[in-house]
Amino acid sequence: MAQSNEMLISRSIRAPKVFSLWSKVLLIAIVVLVGFMAFASPSHGASATNNDNGLVKVVTIKVGGFVDPQNESLINDTLQRATKSGVSLYVIQLDSNGIAGGDVNRIASKLKSAELVTAIWVGPTSAKYSNELDPILESVDVVGAANKSLAKKTNATIIAPSLREFYAQLDGQMIDRLDFKLDTGCSKKEVESKTAQCKDVVLEKDTNFALNIAPLFEKLSPIENLGHSLIKPSFAIGLLVLGLFLLVFEFYAASVGVSAVSGTIASLCGIYGLGYLPTNWWAIAVLIVGVGALVIDVQAGGVGFYTFMGSALIFGGAFFATERTGAYGVSIVGASVVVVLALLFSVGAIPSLIRTRFGTATIGREDFIGEIAIADGDINPEGNVKLRGGSWKARANHATPIKDGDECKIVKIEGIVLEVEPLVGAAVDYREKRAKS
Repeated sequence: MAQSNEMLISRSIRAPKVFSLWSKVLLIAIVVLVGFMAFASPSHGASATNNDNGLVKVVTIKVGGFVDPQNESLINDTLQRATKSGVSLYVIQLDSNGIAGGDVNRIASKLKSAELVTAIWVGPTSAKYSNELDPILESVDVVGAANKSLAKKTNATIIAPSLREFYAQLDGQMIDRLDFKLDTGCSKKEVESKTAQCKDVVLEKDTNFALNIAPLFEKLSPIENLGHSLIKPSFAIGLLVLGLFLLVFEFYAASVGVSAVSGTIASLCGIYGLGYLPTNWWAIAVLIVGVGALVIDVQAGGVGFYTFMGSALIFGGAFFATERTGAYGVSIVGASVVVVLALLFSVGAIPSLIRTRFGTATIGREDFIGEIAIADGDINPEGNVKLRGGSWKARANHATPIKDGDECKIVKIEGIVLEVEPLVGAAVDYREKRAKS
């Protein structure tokens, strides 16, 4: 069966290698990125069995990044399970620099009314802390910090460089609220004195304390960890820009929708993250205008004024996308990375696709010129011709009409249209006549 011109052109000018390469790279990158975020942190760490042989049950969670709905849910769920399972000590390792959707007062209320000992250790030494979280610290029984600087910020009563050292220093702490004295192990003094609980304990060399706890470390579930990872200013904005350019890429690729689906997902993830942050939506509008400016030069086929203007708008939009206070602001490096990501698409990937998809030099039909075709219907000035078993769009050269069934000669190719002239009686351009004379 003779194939239509559009079908043959689609097959001949489509860039299977380039499109296939870019679509696969983009899809794999997004899958790997999402998979890494979702499964980088398991929901549970090493846990103790129900038979703890007299050890003190301790649940420890890590709250990092912003206090968002995922971290709030982690605290509420683990605190509830710890209470039901007879845990004596509940510890939060805190490394947070702000709030993004979490309710610190609600968290504080839960911790304050807990039926077990609650403690917070702000660490490690590189940990960040925001005074927005003070209500949480004020609600627990004991607060520790990894160094003097953090202790000053948090009013911590214990300075412990490591979580293990924090457990050790909790030993002997009297919790008046519960009328309960913590016993987390045996100190060197207790071992030497052979107290009832420590008489059989042997300390390792250069060790001053032997822990007597059954730890359970809990983290965000894979889905919660994915949501938590999206609530980061630079990352959320980067995903939004990536999504927008994937949608533009899909427009030029005219593919089966891989880039469109990926772009939609990336854009929604970016908007989700920005929704929990103190976002300046006017700056997001500026950023989107910058993307549009880059697309103008993509359509024009080169790097020009709109490329520079778009880059500046994207940088400014990214830099001011969130409030410039605390940890919410996007750094200069973060905004620059977003611009580089945009330029990789607008100057690299998309033009490469356009050149391969629509460039006549790659169509591979130069040998059509000079061949004889048959008019498939009248050509006046446009119509169709039959050539090599297929039907092709055609245009009469110099508007010389050609009747249905007449033979004609291919003299030129413009895009996907063959320019033809009759074998006899073709009009001659006056410039051609002058050249002959």
